[in-house]
Amino acid sequence: MATAKKTAPSANRPKTDKRKAPATAFKKGVSGNPSGRPKKTPEQFELESACKMKAAEALDVMTHLMTSARQDSVRLQAALAIIERGHGKPLQRSEVRTGELDGLGHDELKQLRDAINTLGGAGQAAGAFAPGEGRATH
Repeated sequence: MATAKKTAPSANRPKTDKRKAPATAFKKGVSGNPSGRPKKTPEQFELESACKMKAAEALDVMTHLMTSARQDSVRLQAALAIIERGHGKPLQRSEVRTGELDGLGHDELKQLRDAINTLGGAGQAAGAFAPGEGRATH
């Protein structure tokens, strides 16, 4: 696999270590959407109402497809649509791995924090969690 060659900086452009944020960058502590989500229009309410009125008929169509369609894929999709509307879509598990400490439990992390604090002398170690702070427990 070929690697891209690094070129020397141009004589016309000064070398910088960090790219400056554009003037339009997000400002710290300021919401990008201060007025919140827009209110629904009367047309949107009307559309929702019309769809709700057709829900029973749509369920009948899906039930018919689920029981009488020739293709298995059509029957499966109809069955899934009915289940998901009645019970919601299943949750998808996701896992975030951040390093060597991922497998440690809450008590083990507390012991590690205490050991770091003891070695560091007075005050807490940088990045250590105070009781009730930091890492969420599940």
